Amino acid sequence: MFLGAGSVMHAMDDDVDMRHYGALNKLLPVTFLTFAMGYLAIIGFPPFSGFWSKDKIIEVALIENPIVGICALLGAGITGFYMTRLMLMTYFTNKRWASTDDGGGVHPHESPKVMTIPLIVLAALSVLGGLMLASNWIVEWLSPVVGHAEHHEPPIPVIVITLITVAVVAVGVGLAWFLVGKQDVPRVAPADVSFATKAARADLYGDAINDALVVTPGNRTVFALTTADRAIVDRLLTGIGEATHGAGQFIRRIQNGYVRTYALGILGGAVILVLTLVAVNQ
Repeated sequence: MFLGAGSVMHAMDDDVDMRHYGALNKLLPVTFLTFAMGYLAIIGFPPFSGFWSKDKIIEVALIENPIVGICALLGAGITGFYMTRLMLMTYFTNKRWASTDDGGGVHPHESPKVMTIPLIVLAALSVLGGLMLASNWIVEWLSPVVGHAEHHEPPIPVIVITLITVAVVAVGVGLAWFLVGKQDVPRVAPADVSFATKAARADLYGDAINDALVVTPGNRTVFALTTADRAIVDRLLTGIGEATHGAGQFIRRIQNGYVRTYALGILGGAVILVLTLVAVNQ
């Protein structure tokens, strides 16, 4: 899927806004077909590789914790919705990329072989990857490394879990088709949208919450600590050093090596001593 997205971006001159795509299925045949195989795999369409892995994940989640299993099942439906929306906005719906007769604008083109050949290889794995589970040989082959896992019975039969998963994914796909496939996709995102759409555009306000709870308090704490370090710790240490240096400079001036300076010092000391004795004996 990532390589396919890169191929589309290459074809659209590095434009990453899906609202500027549309009707690319015939202009990018290799990218479209390989991307479609990856799409069918990631939504868990049988018998693509994602069908086997997704069902097993949901099955194990339901065994370990029903709430987690239901969340995994809901995630499968959401995956079906947003991946179908991606496919429709990119390869189908109305053309929304701008091109002119004088050569300006965007001119979608298929990617070179250095990009399409890896796409074909990975698309083949998307289709045939599930065959690795045939006769359970991959499990036995990996068991010396990953160990043997105990298998518990799910709360409902596996075939029922599979049918429910397929139905939930189908609902997500159908909802995307109804909201996107049957509507004209605007080139510019509408501003007057619901709260849910605004929250989705803002990544459910994850960045805002992270800034408010972590980034901003962290920045303020670091600023306070660095200010205290400069104003108190650094000042204290540098103050001791400066005082010691000043005392050394003063003493160095006294010890200048001149006899007259020492004689003056002795005279001054004697005068102070005499005045002190006189003051004491009064």
